[in-house]
This record gives sequence, C-alpha cells and structure tokens, in this order.
Amino acid sequence: MALPPLTALAFCLVISTGGLQGFTVKAAQSDLYVPIGGDAVFTVRPSNAIENGTWYFKSKRIVQWLGTALVIHPEYTSRVDLNSNSGSLMLRSVNQSDNGIYTVSLTAVGGAAQASATITLRPVGGSQGFTVEAAQSDLYVRIGGDAEFTVRRSSAISGGYWVFKPKKIVSWIGTNAAILPEYRSRVDLNLNSGSLMLSSVNELDNGDYTVILNAVGGAAQDTATITLHALEPVENVTLRSNNSELVEQRDSVVMTCSSQGTQLKWEWLLNNQRIRQNNRIKISGDTLGINPVNRADTGMYKCIVSNGLNNGSDETSLVVFYGPENIRILPPLPVVAIVGSSLTLTCLALSEPGEYRWLKGNRWLQTEQEYTFDSVSSANRGNYTCLVTNYITKRNIRLAFQVTPTAAVTPGLTLGAVAGIVVGLIAAGLIGGVGATSATAAGNGLATYENLSGNTEQGLKMDERSVYSELRR
Repeated sequence: MALPPLTALAFCLVISTGGLQGFTVKAAQSDLYVPIGGDAVFTVRPSNAIENGTWYFKSKRIVQWLGTALVIHPEYTSRVDLNSNSGSLMLRSVNQSDNGIYTVSLTAVGGAAQASATITLRPVGGSQGFTVEAAQSDLYVRIGGDAEFTVRRSSAISGGYWVFKPKKIVSWIGTNAAILPEYRSRVDLNLNSGSLMLSSVNELDNGDYTVILNAVGGAAQDTATITLHALEPVENVTLRSNNSELVEQRDSVVMTCSSQGTQLKWEWLLNNQRIRQNNRIKISGDTLGINPVNRADTGMYKCIVSNGLNNGSDETSLVVFYGPENIRILPPLPVVAIVGSSLTLTCLALSEPGEYRWLKGNRWLQTEQEYTFDSVSSANRGNYTCLVTNYITKRNIRLAFQVTPTAAVTPGLTLGAVAGIVVGLIAAGLIGGVGATSATAAGNGLATYENLSGNTEQGLKMDERSVYSELRR
C-alpha cells in the first residue's frame, strides 16, 4: 500500500528531526530463539507514547507507520502484525533466512525525540526430525553446589552453544570449544551430548539457560531451555501466634511462620487439612490472620515452607474459648428416683472451658460434672441447680430442677396394679414437677430452668430406675 505524497513527506520530516531528550526504547530480550515454522514476537517498551516508527532487517524496511497508516514491504505483507501503540512486531512462519538483527526506530509523540532498539532473531530446528529435550525444565540447586544441565538429543551432534542472559557461555564445533572467560573455571561440557555442568552456583546464576545443538551434517538444529534456581535451603521454620487466649466472636489472631532460605513458598494446614481463605481468614505468604475467631478454629496449625530444593514445617495449637450454652441434665428431666436405688445426674453444657457446680436450694454440694445419690431417700427431695461457669469468657449458665423420690415397685405386681400405684403417687403429690422444661432469662443474663406442669405420660421419660420404666417392662 502506497502512502499519499503528503504522508510520505511527513515521514521524512519526522525521521530527520531526531534527538533523544530522555525518550528510550528497550527490547524485552536481546536474543530471540524461535523454532523454525513458529512465530517470533519482537517485544519493545518505549518510555513514552509513540507517534511513528520503522522496523529494519538487513537494510530492508519491513514496516513503516505513522499513526494507523502502514507501509509493509511486499515480502512481508502476509507475515507481519504490528502493535502501533507499543511498536512491537510479530513475524509469522519463521525460517532460516530470517536469522539476524532486527532494529526498530520509534519517535515519541510530538516528534521531538527518537530512540531505537535491536533484537537478534535466531531460528532453531529443522525439517529432518532432529530434536533436543531437557531432562528437567526447572533445576533447583543449593547455593555453592553444582548445576547439571542435562539434555537429550535424538541423533549425533556436530556442535552447539549455551546461552545465558544473552551471553554465549560456551560454543563448540567438534572437539574445539570456546568458553567465555568469566566461566572458564566453572563449566564442564560434554561434547557428545551437549550437557553442561556449572559449578559453585550463586544467586546471580538464576535464570534461563538455552542450548542450541546442530545435528551432524549441519542441516538440522534444535533448542532446549532449562531454568536454574540457585537457592539457600529452608531452615529453622518457626510458627508463632500473637494471641494465646482467644474468645469466640471477640478476639482475633495473627500467626507468623518465619524461616531461613530463598524463593520461599508457604502452605497452611489446620488438622492436616489445607486452609482456605474466606471473609474471616486471610493468608499472605508467611502470615495467617483470623478475625474474629470461632470454635471451629480450634486445632493444630501447621506451616509448611518450601522452595523446590527442600522443605520444613512447624506446628502450634490454637484453642478458642466459648460458652457456656445449651445446658441439660441426664437422665432427662423430670427426675423421679426410686427410694433405695442409686442415681447419678450428669450436667452437660457447651463450654470451653467449663466448671460445674451442684447446689440444693442455696447450699453448695460439690464441684463435679456428675452428682450421685448412693441410696435415694425422702431426704433427697428438693430443688437442685447445676451451675456452669467459664472463667475465660466470664459467663455462666444454670439449670434448676426437682428431684422427687418415690416408693419402689413390689416385684410380681400386675401391670394394672403398677399403673394404679403410679396414679396414686401422682394424686398424693409424691411424684411432682412432671412436665416439659422451659428456659427463661434472669435479670443478670443467666439462663434459669424450671419444671412446668404438663402431660404426665410425656413427662415420665426417665431412666430404667424410675417407676415409669418399671411400668414399661
């Protein structure tokens, strides 16, 4: 496509003005290795917005543009794609003749500043099926150790070279090798396989290492890349919490996992299950925060630190205090006990921690979760209370109920006789307080419980020592 005369004149005027004035253009990489038949992307980054530019290859103007108006060399009409905003270029279907230096010249908006950058395209591979593969794409080596870049080729090689940022560390043809001076004491090359060993690695050695090998006969070429990670190993992993006394829905906690080593990654587990982030739990590398905590956060926390070279871990336990709540008595209320039998009452509540106390009326009996009557007598009749206190949350809850002793059932009585005794006891008031349980909130915020009158048969759900249990046998 030809530009109008005025546009072409504008190109000449812009290019001739020149001048740096702080405007720069940088190439994303100076050497671009692309398999034959693949697409080469020449990425450049101008420091300011651009107005026009030109890409050159072996004195040819591949493409020239001003704004959105393009002039493409006839040989490249179907092969190039330009990003006129950044100046980057894509060249499709790379072949061996595309090998060489590509230069871009860009002009900043306003035309007062111009800069350029170069990228060397190196097509690799061939049509004969020759291939090169890396034994591993990522190589993790302890700092001070030796890195072995192992490659496997499909047939014998005549030579090649290793490239790193973008220096040619070593190149060779047959048995003749040339090693970059700064690497002469550090590299060992296997001329037959093309594999390389780099000794005494350090953090400056981190990055991509590319090998280009030539098959015997020189008609085929292929490449492979290995990324080196020179690392300090993971050591001295320590997991700490900033709060050891946590109350549910009130407190928050931050755990920190510290470790020596480089290129570290962290994994967080609770009771050996991976922790997922949500609106309460936030993970940021070596820290885990929970705000607010709840009882499900109780457990053993583990932090695993790794970097590809090795890993380490540490654990710490976390306890979230809550309650008391949901208090109840076993056997279920109402409590009707046979005179002369033993009776054990168990008080249950959701609380961490929880202290249990038993009272009869206002008289303290004992501090245990269970209270036992060794032999029930009429003296045991009365109002009892189970009080549960959590000294961490500063809360407590109580349940008040009645214990009603009753006469034992005489063995051998008929079912009708037993039923008559039960009805007689109820009528006489010896079995009292039978019914459902209701909870009310006292003025001090403590839950109190009392027995309400109700369906007698339903209320007589007691253990096997009760009259009703005897009746059902």
